[in-house]
Amino acid sequence: LAQGLHFRSDPTESLCRAMSGIALLLFGVFFHADGVLYSASTLLSESIQSENISAWYTAGYQEFVPQLVAYHTNFSLCGDACWDDSDCDTSSADYKPHYCEYDTFIGASVCPDEDNPAYPLEGVVSSCSKSLNYEIDGTIDDNLLAADLLFLDYLSGASAMDVLATDDNNLSRLMFADGSFRAYNILTNLTFEETTRGYLIFEPWNSGNMVVDGSDDTVVLFVNVTNVAGADYALDFKGGTAHVLGGLNNATGPIVFSTSMPVKLWGLVNFGTVSFSNSQDIMIMDTINAAGSLVSLTDVEASLVNITNNGTVFVDGGKYAYFGGENNGNITVQGSGVEATFEVSSNSGNISAFSGTFDVTVGTNTGLIYGATGVAGTLTVLLSNTGTIDVPSTVTVSIASMSSEVLEQTFTVTGVSVALMNTENRINFLEAEIASVLSINWIYVSIISITETPIRRLGLFSKQRRLTTGVDITYQVSFSDQTAETVPTVESAMNDLADDPTGVAGAQVLASIESTTGMEGLSMVASTGDLVTTTATTTSADFSSSTTGMEGWSTGDLVT
Repeated sequence: LAQGLHFRSDPTESLCRAMSGIALLLFGVFFHADGVLYSASTLLSESIQSENISAWYTAGYQEFVPQLVAYHTNFSLCGDACWDDSDCDTSSADYKPHYCEYDTFIGASVCPDEDNPAYPLEGVVSSCSKSLNYEIDGTIDDNLLAADLLFLDYLSGASAMDVLATDDNNLSRLMFADGSFRAYNILTNLTFEETTRGYLIFEPWNSGNMVVDGSDDTVVLFVNVTNVAGADYALDFKGGTAHVLGGLNNATGPIVFSTSMPVKLWGLVNFGTVSFSNSQDIMIMDTINAAGSLVSLTDVEASLVNITNNGTVFVDGGKYAYFGGENNGNITVQGSGVEATFEVSSNSGNISAFSGTFDVTVGTNTGLIYGATGVAGTLTVLLSNTGTIDVPSTVTVSIASMSSEVLEQTFTVTGVSVALMNTENRINFLEAEIASVLSINWIYVSIISITETPIRRLGLFSKQRRLTTGVDITYQVSFSDQTAETVPTVESAMNDLADDPTGVAGAQVLASIESTTGMEGLSMVASTGDLVTTTATTTSADFSSSTTGMEGWSTGDLVT
């Protein structure tokens, strides 16, 4: 029954914290003849944008639900008329709600047969299909919803509440479209047809087949999806551009992205299977793969950021840029022509490559890193290796030891709050901008605290003061023994920020805060850079290959 739409300091610690965001800052977009890979900074920006879009639409629906309830009150389907798609007169003596009760459901439903009981959802109305299949063609009032309507009001900069307060807005049109609000597809087939151009689906719930056929002109936005499909069902994106922002996959039946068009997946918690094929433009951001889960990528070009993997990631061919997060599960790579940049803060699981060329950076390795004969590239362990590294001589391995020198600086920013700043993707983005200003790699920059501070400002007269809100942002810069020679240069750049916070460098840092929080008119001052002396980190590396190539930073014993 598809019921309808009833209306989430130690240099070792500092470096680990930095790498849990992004291990390497690369600017711009890396184009290939057949696809695109994105830089860490672009992915971080897209992650923040995705979070903001999800929050914007959620706020809009919270405002809109009372209007939707009022609109649909006393509109219902009842008795056998439900199967004829007829409305019922609630004032009639014969009125008798049946399955699709006006005080229980809202939206569009698919009813497989008359014997299935009503599903207990809160809302006001529903409409029923006569069969196991329900199609959405992308129209409202016989007009196709254009793809650019999905983000037009959001990009205007107005809040969702302000948009809905206007007489004529696109958000209302999207929300009134059939199937847009909490599409409950229960053991049936709900299909978005190829005619669909732009469609918003808020908090869909799927235990059947929810399929986006789509065309190259189709753009769908799924916000806070829940997939609990059984083994014979799937949430399947076969065509069109897919934006899936937030949600839960706790199903035997997979989420499948087989479209050849771009895909953006953000904020998914995955306990099941998610597969990608065909697309050469994929972004996967801020996702968690739980133990027992599977993510498969077949001959795609995908860019990933802030992934926590406790399950299995299986790669068969393709090109990849993988930044940040940690691996506690299994990552297996095979297939011809694989190319990947891969950086992760820690590996306590297994990373195995059977073919391809890689640039791999790991903060701490306590697991297995394996490369079969023919695998080539570089492997850098930044902090320590107490696990096993077994790679051929075509892979150059470097193990770093940390310097005891750490620089620390505090920014005081007026006009922004801790609540706005203290999210992982905003912190990661700011760390990247600070690293850019200091001309160092972002892996060595770690924001260690964000605290609220009251700031007094003089009024028109010296005895008049007003209290404003601000934050103190303290960050540290760590160094390896190899990069310790840059300490004076970095300290000088930090002091330049303190001396001239409104200069080019300071403006870049402040602009990054404004862009990620959506706040304007902020101001900033900075303390001088302080040298914090800590105990140097020692490393001990063990290798299980007699053919391992070694160069660069300090290394431990080679076990043959």
